[in-house]
Amino acid sequence: VVALWPDLGPVLAEMGRDPRVSRLRDAIRARGAGVDGAGRIELGKAVRDCLEEKRSRLCGEILLSLGPRSLDHRLHPLMDDSMIVNAAFLLEKSRALELDQAVEALDERFGGQVLFRVVGPLPGYSFCTLEIKATENESVERARETLGVRGEISPASLRDAFRGQTRAHHPDRNPGDPGAEGRFESIRKAYALLLEVCGREGEREEGCPGRPGGGPSIVVRPMEAMGSQGVRDARA
Repeated sequence: VVALWPDLGPVLAEMGRDPRVSRLRDAIRARGAGVDGAGRIELGKAVRDCLEEKRSRLCGEILLSLGPRSLDHRLHPLMDDSMIVNAAFLLEKSRALELDQAVEALDERFGGQVLFRVVGPLPGYSFCTLEIKATENESVERARETLGVRGEISPASLRDAFRGQTRAHHPDRNPGDPGAEGRFESIRKAYALLLEVCGREGEREEGCPGRPGGGPSIVVRPMEAMGSQGVRDARA
């Protein structure tokens, strides 16, 4: 489901009338600087902050309405400033019509100020990518020794070990030590390897080193693209 402003101009004009932007504009003029150069940059940042607040609020309303109709959802990157939401929803087939009706209700609520597009239905494997990677035990063991971790490990314990090692071996803390930079790079690579093997927070993993019956890691991550087939407007 994609939600966007069909015309960004009126939205930006609304942000320009925001009291915070108006006060900033008055303050810049009071300094005698005029609304140009640095003043324009400052105002532009204030308008963008207001726009992000409005986008965040609308995104919350949309997800609050559509989320309960789905088993899960994934937010994807916004392609431009006009986009409010770019999300994939995992549905039971029997609830697809219910989601469509919820989108239509949102379209009516916003009265044409927000345009909704629905992409799908897409197969389940379009919602996430199952990535299987096999790692050599020797590489994993060397990485564990480098970070000084033993037994079962988790993203949190890896992060703590990484921070402790980097504090101790950072080149800036060891001036004059020619081997510091090499050790620091080894620590960084060890952390990246073990984090990939055991999965980042919020990901599902199997066979994390230190667990009985280790093996290849299985990391489930969100899909990177929703595709472009089956696009339809809510008001079509």
